[in-house]
Amino acid sequence: MLKTLPPNVKSLFPKENLEFAESISEDEAKILKEVFDKYATFDEIGEMIEAVEKQNPELAKRMRDVLAGNCARLEGLSPAAVDFSKEVAIYFN
Repeated sequence: MLKTLPPNVKSLFPKENLEFAESISEDEAKILKEVFDKYATFDEIGEMIEAVEKQNPELAKRMRDVLAGNCARLEGLSPAAVDFSKEVAIYFN
């Protein structure tokens, strides 16, 4: 799916998020689809990663690493920017 994104859209995503997405194998994609269908809201991210970990601990570790990077970026933003990023994230769920 990433290959179909125009470069200007792809450039909006952090490098490590793109690398993570491109690294997902077919088997990992099946696990993620199954888990994402069950845990579809952002508030349940911890439970979602725990469910992935039961099936694939390495994939869960990679997810945690990407999440940590995203959280670190958000910590440097103003409250208004964080609120905006949460609003924008809704469009990708």
